[in-house]
Amino acid sequence: MQQKSTISFPRRQLPPLTHVTQLLPQEHIGDVHHETQQRLLQSGCLKSLKPGGQIGNGLGIGLADFTTQRFLDEYDLAVTYVNLLTTTEPDAMNTREGPPPLALESDREAMEVALFSALASGRPRVCRLKNTPMLDELWVSEALLEEVNQNPGLRVSSGVAPLEFDQKGNLF
Repeated sequence: MQQKSTISFPRRQLPPLTHVTQLLPQEHIGDVHHETQQRLLQSGCLKSLKPGGQIGNGLGIGLADFTTQRFLDEYDLAVTYVNLLTTTEPDAMNTREGPPPLALESDREAMEVALFSALASGRPRVCRLKNTPMLDELWVSEALLEEVNQNPGLRVSSGVAPLEFDQKGNLF
């Protein structure tokens, strides 16, 4: 097996972030993906699922500039392609949403390389979402706090603090 080479990418230190809660409406949001579910059923793709299983959705990763090797190790290309081909919208460029971006060894490295590559000057405007299905919690840099405080739908939940990483550089 050929040994992989390693590269030390340039980085920019992450600013401390503040935990913010987004006040979302409590009413139920209807299922807007009914057509997609029907296309999956009609394609026969759901028949291969184990009971209780679900098709993981890697769509959107192709829109990112960076990810982690940990993500790629768990990324199921075949399942993502099924989603990609059954959820394509007319006249859209959905096929670009599946291929993975540059993968780095840890969350810290991916975030610091991304911040460096953004060429942000002064105080960087950083917003971290834990995941896109859970938009009620986010963490923002000090450069965004004024906007958070002016938005009645957002509430600061904690003071400014650095992100916490484990020994491997991954977020807790």
